[in-house]
Amino acid sequence: MTGKQSVDMDYQADEAWVLDVQRRLYQQSKANPDETWRDLWGWLTDDRMIRHAWRRVSTNKGKRSARGVDNREVRANRVRKSVGAENTFTSDLTEFDVMLSELQPMIDKVWRHCEDKGARGRTVTLKVKFADFELISRSRTLSAPVASRDELESASTELLKALFPMEKSVRLLGVSISGFTSEPQDQIPLL
Repeated sequence: MTGKQSVDMDYQADEAWVLDVQRRLYQQSKANPDETWRDLWGWLTDDRMIRHAWRRVSTNKGKRSARGVDNREVRANRVRKSVGAENTFTSDLTEFDVMLSELQPMIDKVWRHCEDKGARGRTVTLKVKFADFELISRSRTLSAPVASRDELESASTELLKALFPMEKSVRLLGVSISGFTSEPQDQIPLL
C-alpha cells in the first residue's frame, strides 16, 4: 500500500468516526436534554477529530486565511469616521500629571493625521481602561471643528480632569476626533 492510499484511508476512517460521534451526540442530547456531556471534551480533542477538522478547513476555498495568510491588498473603500491613538502602559497610572504627559504623544499623532489629511472634527473622545479592565469613554462635541492642536489638547485635558479623583489606576489611555465636517475652515459660523 502506498503512502497516498494510507492517507486516504485515514481520512475515510476519521470521517466515519466523526460522523459516528455526531450521531451519538445527537441521540444522547435528544434522550437526555439536561445532562452535561463529559465525553464531549474527549471527542473534540481526539486526534481523529482534529485531523478531520483540519482537512476540511485546509481544503476549503479559505484555507489560506485559516492559516492566517492573506496576501490580498487591503482596499479601504469607506469614509473614515474617526481618527484616534491609544497606548497601553507597562505600569498602571494614578496621577493626573503623568496621565496628561502620556496623552501628549497621542494628541500629537491624532493632530498630525488631521493636518496631513485636512480633516477637522467636532467631537473629541477620551478612552480610559482601568487596571481591572473596565473601559469607559468620555466625549465632548464642540460648536466648531477643532482647529488646532492646542484645542485638541485643551478638550482632552478637560475630559481627563473631569474623571479625577480616580478610585482605580489606569492601564490604557486614548484620544480620538470624530464628527468630521467638509466645511471650509475659514468660514464664519452662522449665528
